[in-house]
Amino acid sequence: MKLTKTKVDNLSTPAKGQVFYRDDILMGFAVRVTASGAKSFVVEKRINGIVRRKTLGRYGVLTVEQARKEAQK
Repeated sequence: MKLTKTKVDNLSTPAKGQVFYRDDILMGFAVRVTASGAKSFVVEKRINGIVRRKTLGRYGVLTVEQARKEAQK
Protein backbone atom coordinates (compact mmCIF):
# COMPACT_ATOMS: atom_id res chain seq x y z
CA MET A 1 0.00 0.00 0.00
CA LYS A 2 1.11 3.56 -0.54
CA LEU A 3 1.51 5.14 2.88
CA THR A 4 -0.69 8.22 3.25
CA LYS A 5 -1.89 10.22 6.25
CA THR A 6 -5.33 8.61 6.12
CA LYS A 7 -3.92 5.09 5.91
CA VAL A 8 -1.44 5.65 8.74
CA ASP A 9 -4.21 7.15 10.90
CA ASN A 10 -6.34 4.04 10.35
CA LEU A 11 -3.66 1.40 11.02
CA SER A 12 -4.64 -1.00 13.77
CA THR A 13 -2.37 -1.82 16.69
CA PRO A 14 -1.16 -5.39 17.16
CA ALA A 15 -2.15 -7.35 20.26
CA LYS A 16 1.52 -7.66 21.20
CA GLY A 17 4.90 -6.79 19.75
CA GLN A 18 5.14 -4.67 16.63
CA VAL A 19 4.08 -4.80 13.00
CA PHE A 20 5.54 -3.09 9.93
CA TYR A 21 3.48 -1.63 7.10
CA ARG A 22 5.67 -1.14 4.05
CA ASP A 23 5.24 1.45 1.32
CA ASP A 24 4.75 0.15 -2.24
CA ILE A 25 6.20 3.26 -3.86
CA LEU A 26 9.50 3.77 -2.00
CA MET A 27 11.44 0.57 -1.31
CA GLY A 28 12.57 0.23 2.29
CA PHE A 29 10.18 2.88 3.66
CA ALA A 30 7.72 1.70 6.31
CA VAL A 31 5.79 2.61 9.41
CA ARG A 32 6.20 0.54 12.59
CA VAL A 33 3.17 0.21 14.87
CA THR A 34 3.68 -1.13 18.40
CA ALA A 35 1.21 -2.74 20.78
CA SER A 36 1.13 0.50 22.79
CA GLY A 37 -0.08 2.36 19.69
CA ALA A 38 3.15 4.22 18.89
CA LYS A 39 3.73 4.79 15.18
CA SER A 40 7.22 5.48 13.85
CA PHE A 41 8.65 5.79 10.38
CA VAL A 42 11.60 3.58 9.47
CA VAL A 43 13.81 2.99 6.47
CA GLU A 44 15.50 -0.35 5.78
CA LYS A 45 18.43 -1.04 3.51
CA ARG A 46 20.59 -4.08 2.86
CA ILE A 47 24.27 -3.30 3.42
CA ASN A 48 26.80 -6.09 2.79
CA GLY A 49 23.99 -8.64 2.99
CA ILE A 50 22.72 -7.41 6.37
CA VAL A 51 19.43 -5.53 6.69
CA ARG A 52 19.90 -2.25 8.55
CA ARG A 53 16.93 -0.34 9.93
CA LYS A 54 16.94 3.33 10.92
CA THR A 55 14.09 5.05 12.73
CA LEU A 56 13.32 8.38 11.08
CA GLY A 57 10.91 9.68 13.71
CA ARG A 58 7.49 9.31 15.26
CA TYR A 59 4.28 9.87 13.37
CA GLY A 60 2.84 13.19 14.47
CA VAL A 61 6.25 14.78 14.83
CA LEU A 62 6.91 13.89 11.18
CA THR A 63 4.27 13.81 8.48
CA VAL A 64 4.21 10.98 5.94
CA GLU A 65 5.68 13.25 3.27
CA GLN A 66 8.46 14.56 5.53
CA ALA A 67 9.40 10.99 6.47
CA ARG A 68 9.33 9.90 2.82
CA LYS A 69 11.77 12.72 1.92
CA GLU A 70 14.08 11.69 4.77
CA ALA A 71 13.95 8.06 3.62
CA GLN A 72 14.95 9.08 0.09
CA LYS A 73 18.16 10.65 1.42
